[in-house]
Amino acid sequence: MAKVFDMTGQSFGSYLRATYGPWSSQDPFAQSSGTGVSFDNQYSGIESYEFGFLINTKRLTWRLGFEYVAPQPLNTVNGNDSASGANYYSLSSTVASLDPKLGVELNLKTWKESRLWFLGEGGIAMLDIHNNYTFTAAGTTKYGIGNFNEEVKSTGTVYAAGFGFETLMSDATTVSFELGYRYLNFTNLTEASGVTNFQGNVGSGASATQNGGAARTLNMSGPYAAVSLRVWIF
Repeated sequence: MAKVFDMTGQSFGSYLRATYGPWSSQDPFAQSSGTGVSFDNQYSGIESYEFGFLINTKRLTWRLGFEYVAPQPLNTVNGNDSASGANYYSLSSTVASLDPKLGVELNLKTWKESRLWFLGEGGIAMLDIHNNYTFTAAGTTKYGIGNFNEEVKSTGTVYAAGFGFETLMSDATTVSFELGYRYLNFTNLTEASGVTNFQGNVGSGASATQNGGAARTLNMSGPYAAVSLRVWIF
């Protein structure tokens, strides 16, 4: 006789999770790419992918996950003079954060094949930004620097809260849907290696600064929607 699935009887499982949230920003490059410049592209959303494990104690479900948070890369962004429109350079930009996390789901209501829960989670976030600049003749004349590749890193914390619903899909596999808010804000960005950029000669480990000399920041916080596939092993 086939085993009948019972949500309250599941103790351990694994999951795959994907999220998407809105995010409109030029901060990964615009804060430090020269004064009087406007850009023709920006980041427009954040995706994430997560793998992890579940431990269910009926009232609480603990989850240990490893999340990769990244907006779609920008392959061509033109930096133009804000007044004349003259093109100074083009750049490509990638942003990613690797976040090991611990979360807990408070089961608000459990049925035989589904449940409703509230989520709280937190963890460490490790940011990596890559910006690659290619100058025109006008840009080289204005800034006095050549093409360069910049890598900026930071470590911070990530927190999230939300509500989710999980229901049986087949056998011991469930699908869950989640709506929440993620707090992911970096304030201590540093240069990963020595580089000559818009701020001059900057050494490895030095604070990454804005055009005016203030520290660079990156706030990736915002709402998100998620879908997960969960396999309950026993």
